[in-house]
Formats: sequence, C-alpha cells, structure tokens
Amino acid sequence: MEENTKKVIKVLKLENVSISYGKISAVRNVSIHVEKNEIVAIVGANGAGKTTLINAIMGFVSPQKGKIFVKGHEITNLAPWKKLAFGLAIVPEGGRVFRNLTVKENLLLGAYRIKDKSKIDDKMNEIFQMFPKMKKRYRQIAGTLSGGERQMLAIARALMSFPKILLIDEISMGLMPKLVDEVLETIHNLKSKDVTILIAEQNTNEVLDIADRAYVMQNGLIVMSGTAEELKNDSKIKESYLGI
Repeated sequence: MEENTKKVIKVLKLENVSISYGKISAVRNVSIHVEKNEIVAIVGANGAGKTTLINAIMGFVSPQKGKIFVKGHEITNLAPWKKLAFGLAIVPEGGRVFRNLTVKENLLLGAYRIKDKSKIDDKMNEIFQMFPKMKKRYRQIAGTLSGGERQMLAIARALMSFPKILLIDEISMGLMPKLVDEVLETIHNLKSKDVTILIAEQNTNEVLDIADRAYVMQNGLIVMSGTAEELKNDSKIKESYLGI
C-alpha cells in the first residue's frame, strides 16, 4: 500500500498556472506533472510560453493564477533561492555562464549553498568524470569555450547544487546539429544519476528522442500531451503542432 501511495505523488506538478505580462497572456491554465527520474519535454515554437513556464517554476516570474508543487509541497510564490532548497536547479536559456570566470569558478558558484567542502570536492570529481573536457579546461576562462562546451558547463554548474529536479531551457539554442546531439545525449545520461528533468525545447525532433513524455505548447496553452513516441509517430500531430 505504501508503494502505491508513493507512485501517485508527483515530483513536480503545476495546476492551472496562468502568467501575464501586462495585458499579454503568456501562459494560460497550464497543468503538467513530472514523475521521479522522468525526462519530460515541453515543445513548441518560439513564443509559445515555454521559457515563461520554466521561469515561473524557478521563481523568476510569478503566476497570477494556479499552483506549483514539488513533492506535494507548494512552492508557487517562493523566491528562487528558497526553491533551491527543494532540489530545483536551472540551466537557463542559451546555457548562459559567467564568461569572465574560469570553468572551475563557474562550477564552484553552482555549489555555493553546499557548506561541506568534501561534498563539493566529490561532486567536482564526479562532474569531471561526466564532462572530461571540463577537467581539461577547468582553469580556462568560460568565455573562451566553444558554444557546445559552454552548454556543457551550464549543465555541470547546475548539477553542482545536487539537484533533484533540473529545469533546462532551450539548450540547443545557437548550436550546430552535431553539438545538439551531444548535449542531448548528456542530458539523457543524467537519468542514471537520480535527476528528474523538465526540458523546454523548440528543437522538437531531437528532444523527443530522449524524452519519456512531452507536452506540446502553443500560444500559452498545452494543446497536446503523451509519450514522446506517441507524439513523434502521429502524423497529424507532427504536421499540425510539431513542424516535423
């Protein structure tokens, strides 16, 4: 009985979330959920509301309506730094890093809430195993990295906070197709690290290859949802909503 109870608790859940900027409605009555260790994608064209939704979950914007829960605890209006305590971390749009700092300094900033130096050292070693290029370049200024390497650093920096839920926004932005595949493969491999992932991405075809489920967003609304395989193989959905 206890096992069944655990299964119905969503790691991340949004209920009827609406967000407006003045008179402009960016997100309307969105309800989604993410289960433990899932990769769930929010896909749709530029301007669909994906980034606004990610920013609301992290606390950068406030919903005018609706609720956001992490493991059953409401976090709707908490400040971003308080949401970190619930295991949330974000890889922002375009994988932004601190360009004037070294790779190592960027990683240490990701772990600023961690007080135990041995935990930081252990996590740093784990990151270097996952991202060997980061170890080779740990003294290098982040702004001199390639676009793909900066995306990897943004992911690695988020992982330094020991997140349980990783929010990823438009990770493929500005990357060549080969690098997109490399970055998405890295994200897919995080499933084995006990990390639950919600990724907003307009590069639909590629992200559906790594996702378990997906929500299709259009004009601030969720217009379709299902397993990634269902969405990718439905010709009507592909033509009408996904552009693939």
